[in-house]
Amino acid sequence: MAFLGVALIGTFLTAAFFATAVGVVFLVVGFLAGAAFFTAVFLTGAFLATVFFFASSFLAIGFLSKLLKKKAQ
Repeated sequence: MAFLGVALIGTFLTAAFFATAVGVVFLVVGFLAGAAFFTAVFLTGAFLATVFFFASSFLAIGFLSKLLKKKAQ
């Protein structure tokens, strides 16, 4: 009877260990997926901000040069 109890406790502990290991794996994968998602969003935002900055800079330079040409005439 004691052997059966020890076997049952061992089985439950093993199952709990594997469940915990699987849970940790899912947690890590979820964290990495979340980190990758947020990194992608951040990089996309940074890229778009850079593009908009350069585009607005070029537009502003073009506008200023047109204004200066009109004043020069």
